[in-house]
Amino acid sequence: MVVILALSSLSTLVAADHDLNMQCVAKMKSVAIDTEDENGGVARTSFLYVEVEADQQITVEPNVCPEGTIAPMKIYEMSYAADQAEWSCGDSPSPQETIECTYEPVPADYELFLDNPAKYACLKQSRTWTDDWGSNTETYTQCGIWENSNGFDNVCCPPDKSTLIMRQPTGEDWMQSNENNIPTITLGRCTAARFTETQGYDVDLTTVAFDTSDRVSPVQTERMDGQDGRDGPYTIKDVYKKLGPAAKDTLKHSFWPNLLASDTVVSLTGVLPGFPSMKFSPISTGRS
Repeated sequence: MVVILALSSLSTLVAADHDLNMQCVAKMKSVAIDTEDENGGVARTSFLYVEVEADQQITVEPNVCPEGTIAPMKIYEMSYAADQAEWSCGDSPSPQETIECTYEPVPADYELFLDNPAKYACLKQSRTWTDDWGSNTETYTQCGIWENSNGFDNVCCPPDKSTLIMRQPTGEDWMQSNENNIPTITLGRCTAARFTETQGYDVDLTTVAFDTSDRVSPVQTERMDGQDGRDGPYTIKDVYKKLGPAAKDTLKHSFWPNLLASDTVVSLTGVLPGFPSMKFSPISTGRS
């Protein structure tokens, strides 16, 4: 069996029956595709592929969203206006200028923040300065709400509540996290609400409708390993059949956790110029 994957989320490669005697070889290769661009020139796209050949069926155990949930389509991270005020509303660098801010204090209950995020994430700053032409005052709104376009690998929401909102986790949140206390899960909420825009000068999100009363907690992705009632393991074709457009990202870098494993089983000499010979372990026969 030969499988070619673009190395373009992490899943674990396993033998179907976890046979320690599974035989396999792996090779990497570079592929370039030339296409005409809109200006009549040629655009080259390069891919790095890994090719694995084994004497048994290769399966993967990807971490994917449970049935009935999807990865968030929109993610808003937020910060308290009171935290922003520490650097936005401090002493003016000039004696001819004064800065005043008005904002809500950090709410006693996190759910109050989730009821109305903009109320607690936006501050109004008034800057007054004097120059040769007299006194001037400028007032604008600054909101600590921004869209996260990178997403999170471990969060799932209902399809009809595909927006994830959350206070941005602090370093302390991450330090205290564990498998049962993941900040993106404990702080995040799924809702159908969407902002029309979040960026730009003087965008006052407190005047924009953003109803989060439908919010529910997100759930984590699950490892599809066929254990405890979970689906899987999947063949590569299964992944594409079940996940559709998301399959590519799910399989992305799927070999790497085990290519760098200490119990190497395959000796691979690189086929790319300057790529050194090294030992890789592209097939994992255990669970991590």
